[in-house]
Amino acid sequence: MNADKNFVFHPCLSVFIRGHRFFLGVMCAAVLCGILVAGLWPFHAPKNRVTWLGTENGLRFADAGTLVSTGEFRLATPEEASCSIEVWITPALRDDSNTLLAFYTPQNPVQLALQQSDTDLLLERDAGRGAHRTRAGALYVNEVFRSMRPVFMTVSSGPRGTAVYIDGVLAKSAPSFRITANDCTGRLIVATSPVGNDAWTGRLRGLAVYHHELTAAQVIRHYNTWTEKGRPDQTEEEHCAALYLFQEHGGNCVHSQVGPGPDLLIPERYQIVDQAFLTPFWEGFDLPDIVENIAGFVPLGFLFYAWLSLKSSAKRTALTVTVLGGLISLTMEVLQAHLPTRQSDTMDIITNTFGTWVGVMLYHYVAARGFLAKRE
Repeated sequence: MNADKNFVFHPCLSVFIRGHRFFLGVMCAAVLCGILVAGLWPFHAPKNRVTWLGTENGLRFADAGTLVSTGEFRLATPEEASCSIEVWITPALRDDSNTLLAFYTPQNPVQLALQQSDTDLLLERDAGRGAHRTRAGALYVNEVFRSMRPVFMTVSSGPRGTAVYIDGVLAKSAPSFRITANDCTGRLIVATSPVGNDAWTGRLRGLAVYHHELTAAQVIRHYNTWTEKGRPDQTEEEHCAALYLFQEHGGNCVHSQVGPGPDLLIPERYQIVDQAFLTPFWEGFDLPDIVENIAGFVPLGFLFYAWLSLKSSAKRTALTVTVLGGLISLTMEVLQAHLPTRQSDTMDIITNTFGTWVGVMLYHYVAARGFLAKRE
């Protein structure tokens, strides 16, 4: 235990620990099992929680639900250089911060994403992947989801920038933020991120993708006809790549009503198309999550040190327990890369290992203050 020659175990503590070695081992096993359950449950991909609305056109997304396109969106002609997206939704939560939809390619997993950021709408473009991933641009539209009512959003982008319309009315114009037709290609992922669990909850009533910049007149016409008649009034000049009315009311496939766009599949199990593996620690900083990860491994360090130190020297045991905590965390993060409801993150390995070391030091502190007596 403590290497300081001025301190020895109090006889009562020594007798108690040695007499309850089995009980201490059981506690270590219980803490380890608790950590594994907390970090890996439910141990498999959960059922995809997407259901049809019944008498209405649309789908309801619960806490782990997604749609994935069966194929890729492609440009019909080289001249197509602009992009527009129409989405008719009702969010389930006001303070949700998750992905509504994203376009995915292996080279650029999140090349374009529409997200609910609490009550705001966030448009985000990324470039590259992994350590080379950089944010190419972001655009916030404030207070889009505050009322919790159905929202018809139109994002129209062209050479003069991007315009965002809410219920047919211009909400924001951003000349410096441009979405190209190439950004609206690849596989379409709905209600979560292509690279991690970022599930959105709510109702999706309609979705359309255009490789064309919609004018203000076209936007208001689509809004009026879609919300009144259940289908937008479109023309061939608008280059509609896909139109999803969600009028099937059953089955696991949503068909595009026009254009060459692929069908949308409702998978049986919730899935992440290209789940991130050991995300670098510098890509995200979440203080509550860091504190939770440290605190979760303190009992492991405390109890395993108490148990193993009965047979080993203090210095060797402290190192062994700290390394053990790091290896357990590494194993969990590797396994989490195959569980769609989990995030594989190197920051967790660092904080878990540190938490194990804190547990070892805590045992030293408790023993030195309460159960050690000075040698006369």
